[in-house]
Amino acid sequence: YTEEDYSRLKKAFILQGWIMVAICLLFGNFQNNRLWISSSSSSADPNYLSTWFIFPLVYACDEIVNTNENKIWKLIVAIEMIAIYACVFLTASRSGFVTNILVVALYAIYSFRETIRKNPIKALLIIAVVAIACITVTNLIPDYLLQRLTSTHSMGSRGRVWRELLSAMNSNWFQSIIGFGDGATVFYNTQGAIYGMGGLVAHNTFMDVMFNNGLIGIGYFLTIIIKGILNRLREQKIEIVIGAVGMCMAIFTLSALTTRPVSFMLLLLLIDINVENSQIIG
Repeated sequence: YTEEDYSRLKKAFILQGWIMVAICLLFGNFQNNRLWISSSSSSADPNYLSTWFIFPLVYACDEIVNTNENKIWKLIVAIEMIAIYACVFLTASRSGFVTNILVVALYAIYSFRETIRKNPIKALLIIAVVAIACITVTNLIPDYLLQRLTSTHSMGSRGRVWRELLSAMNSNWFQSIIGFGDGATVFYNTQGAIYGMGGLVAHNTFMDVMFNNGLIGIGYFLTIIIKGILNRLREQKIEIVIGAVGMCMAIFTLSALTTRPVSFMLLLLLIDINVENSQIIG
């Protein structure tokens, strides 16, 4: 892609953020005190919804910090970021909450690294202001959301799924290498029983790939991601790198390839994008 193509792509992600906010407003409903989106699926998980906001947030930061757009446009983008965080809060997704805050924090640290190095006192004052703002916002979060965000119950359930899958791999070294087959995770754990179902997906994309496709599969999978991130680092597309790190954190507790793969495809698109100043190569 040319730089002009890439600039348009960034704008498209920012527009995606607004579209997702609109979808939340128009089609969102609350189940168990969490924001869900009405869809063709009867089990549309809010945790997956929060991953759709990762790249729009990163590109919104980039638009505010590193472009010469007019102040009104930057204000609109800043408002979008606030609206996105409101949606993420309402999903009550722990992984989504942590990831979407982390990507903005990482981008801010990178963008203002010179200020931090040259004027650490100013940097500390900014950090203090941000910390106070975060505490203030946290105090405004309804109790039922705060309890969900601080609960470790479902993480314990995920841990039991992971232990059962690792135990199955440990008992069969050959299948551990070549994999147990696509979709096999639900047949090798019993955690779905508490919900009246069979086994659950791994709730961890890396675990899903390792169990289903073996050590060979997870090796290839990680090679694609790491190689893509390193290539974007060489191109100094830091916004893609930060978004990719955030997405990898989010999918550590989500089965992004097994159940709802579309948002994960955005990661695969961006880490494999090549940008040059003149000709289109991607």
